[in-house]
Amino acid sequence: MKHATLERWIWVLLYGGVLASMIGLWSMERDARLGWLLVGAGITVTALGVAGVAWRARLDRKPRAPAR
Repeated sequence: MKHATLERWIWVLLYGGVLASMIGLWSMERDARLGWLLVGAGITVTALGVAGVAWRARLDRKPRAPAR
């Protein structure tokens, strides 16, 4: 996977997860089940984004073959 594609997915996961969590917290007044479902999904998606950040950081540490 290219670095630019991975970075794009990381940002989508982070912002999407936070947005879903915020909408879930906002909707808890009307429907608690839906609210908790959105908060749980948002936290899960945000955690995937954080894992992507850690993965991206480790990609830079791998030794690369010398250029010829």
